[in-house]
Amino acid sequence: MVLKALSDYIETLCRRHILLKHSDNDCHFVNLNDDKKQTFLSEKMHYPGVFFSVESGYRLNGTDVGLTRNYTCRIEVWYHVEDTANYLEIEQKLSQANEILIDILALMINDKRKRSVPVLMGVNLNGCQVLDIENKSNALYGCYIDFPVPTSLCVTDRLKNFADIGQFDATFTPSFD
Repeated sequence: MVLKALSDYIETLCRRHILLKHSDNDCHFVNLNDDKKQTFLSEKMHYPGVFFSVESGYRLNGTDVGLTRNYTCRIEVWYHVEDTANYLEIEQKLSQANEILIDILALMINDKRKRSVPVLMGVNLNGCQVLDIENKSNALYGCYIDFPVPTSLCVTDRLKNFADIGQFDATFTPSFD
């Protein structure tokens, strides 16, 4: 639910960004975890393009008071170049991709600060690295950022799955014979 809300939010940012102007008819955003959208990706995608994905699996953090699933999300910004041997064009497109990514991240931080988008409350971009990427065979160049998205789990809600939860006390010591 949280990850879908984050994807929807980033898609909204792509609709609002003046260089992207993402729309249903002019696709500049795709959630790579959405199989329906992936099927038409090569046919309908326009560049610059923004790709959102969530790594499979998660890191679990547990404390005395709760559990948190930490998912790793990625935002990629890609540009298509006309000539992969034109290094000036490549550098220009890489710079533009980085600017679009920074614009998206800046608005995320602004919306988090204003508390206007609840899904952003746990997102922390501090220390996240932006890296350049290339797909020479498709003449695509861009950049990406990976960042953690925590989702809290209520421990007491999880306890309902144990029939005998009230039968153990604090003095219970398991035997390892």
